[in-house]
Amino acid sequence: MKINRKTAIRSPLLSHSLVFFQFGLAALLMLLMDWQRLTLTTLFFMVAAIGLGLWAVWTMRTVGFNVIPDPHEACQLVDHGPYRWIRHPMYTSILLFFWPMVYTQPLTSIVWLLMLLLTVNMLIKLHYEERLLVDKIPCYRDYQQRTAKIVPFIF
Repeated sequence: MKINRKTAIRSPLLSHSLVFFQFGLAALLMLLMDWQRLTLTTLFFMVAAIGLGLWAVWTMRTVGFNVIPDPHEACQLVDHGPYRWIRHPMYTSILLFFWPMVYTQPLTSIVWLLMLLLTVNMLIKLHYEERLLVDKIPCYRDYQQRTAKIVPFIF
C-alpha cells in the first residue's frame, strides 16, 4: 500500500483513472454543450448544484477532502451540513449541474453519451469509495442506513 499525502491509496490505477475520467468527461461536456439551448430552469439547477457543491466543500473544510475516492489516513465521519441527508453531496452537485444541461440538448447529440459515461463513472467511484469507508470508519454502516447515497429519500 502506497502512502500519498496522508492517503493510503488501495488501487492507484483505479482511483486516478476514475478521477481522470470524471474531470475529462466534465470538460468535454462543457466544451460540446450548446449553451444557447439552456433555459432559466436549467440555470436554476446549475446554480443550486454549485450551491450544494460549495456547501459540501465548506462542511468538509475542517477534515479536508480528497478528489480521489480513497479516504485520508485519519479520516472521520462527517454527518452535518448536506452530509446529514446525502452521503455524497459533491457527486450529487456534479450530476445536478450536468443532467439538466444535457436534457436541453438534442437526443442525437454526443453529450448524451458523455453524460451517461460520466454518471456510470461517478457511480463506480461512489461504490468504490463506500467500500473503503466501510473498512476505515466503524460507524459508516450505520450512517449508510440513515442517509441516501445521492438523492435524499430516494437513492
